[in-house]
Amino acid sequence: MTKTLLDKKIALLLSGGVDSTALIQYYKDQGANISAYFINYNQDSIESENISVEKIVKYFNIPLRKISLGYKIKKNNFEYTMRNSLFINIVASTIEEDVDIIAMGIHNGTDYYDCSKKFISTMQDILDGYFKGKVNIDVPFIDWYKNDIFRYARTKDIPIEMTYSCEKQSFTPCGNCPSCIDRKGRV
Repeated sequence: MTKTLLDKKIALLLSGGVDSTALIQYYKDQGANISAYFINYNQDSIESENISVEKIVKYFNIPLRKISLGYKIKKNNFEYTMRNSLFINIVASTIEEDVDIIAMGIHNGTDYYDCSKKFISTMQDILDGYFKGKVNIDVPFIDWYKNDIFRYARTKDIPIEMTYSCEKQSFTPCGNCPSCIDRKGRV
């Protein structure tokens, strides 16, 4: 028997940014059962991301699981080394048996390897080895650009003002990092 999204349980990686917040609405519209996962890797904007995540899960009325790595991931300029692969592996190793999908707000237009279709395919192969095809990675925005996600968010009345995306610091966005530049003129 094939499950529809109405029957599926989603473990959604929530950063507190626009992409992962829009992803909640995407799955809500399809009636999926969503649990959010927020990972603290001692990122520079941890305080503001945490505040945003708390507001977002309350707004959407979904459960939240917070996981702390206890250390900081290596960063090369603005790219955290192997961040998305760590996130997938951490969530996969902690999910309940009946989770069907690990969802991420990865989108087009990012040069990072861990935001590519090849990366997702490789990570899916790893999950298939452990879960025999029962847990899948879903990245429905992989062909969308940031403008597409903002357009979708506005169309769906997603509370963009609750999100936070600066990569350099908490509370007052720096205005110069890739995430701040992505948000300029869109919020």
